Amino acid sequence: MRLPLIAALLLCVACGSSGKKKPARAKNSGANAGKKLTLSNSGLNLEIDSRLKAKLFVKDDKGKKTFVSLPKPLFQLWLKADKPVKLKVGSSKKSKINDSFGAGEQLSLVAQNATIKVTLNLIAYAEYPTTFFMDGSVEAKGKKPVAVAKIVQNQLSLANKEETWAFQGAALRWGTDFIFKIDEKHDSRNWHGATNDMTGGGIPVNDLWTRKRGLAIG
Repeated sequence: MRLPLIAALLLCVACGSSGKKKPARAKNSGANAGKKLTLSNSGLNLEIDSRLKAKLFVKDDKGKKTFVSLPKPLFQLWLKADKPVKLKVGSSKKSKINDSFGAGEQLSLVAQNATIKVTLNLIAYAEYPTTFFMDGSVEAKGKKPVAVAKIVQNQLSLANKEETWAFQGAALRWGTDFIFKIDEKHDSRNWHGATNDMTGGGIPVNDLWTRKRGLAIG
């Protein structure tokens, strides 16, 4: 069984971009030995560890890192309702690509356990600065069918203590705004399909921002 993942993108706005449109050059790599992997685009860096936890950071002229997001799993899969499958990155590869979106650099990751194999492709395109695209697939390694209870991908938490606003293009409740200020305890769901009370059906984008920077997932 092979399940394609819907393509998604991570976008950081006003994150200290240099304005250059060429993605950073990196060495072609082989197997991942547990070290953190990075992909860069116009000054924004995506860092991923061997457990698929990811965070975004920028660097100043002295090389000091400023983290834009907190570490969150880039991808999670549940076979049972109580806990996600433990996946570990076993191999990774960087390569240059050129497709309908233009020239770019791709970081391909393979994370698996005894039952599930997940392949993720993260791409930094020159024509889309400070943006990362992601697609991939999930494959059952055995011959028996596997029932997937839930998949969560592209989790991001904005790393800041400033006033934060959000855009959620879904009808969370009747009469609520799509753009609103949030606090640390805020929790809401951007449903894409209609629910029983006819809420949801929103634009598949979540956007968070402060006066300095913002993050969007689409």
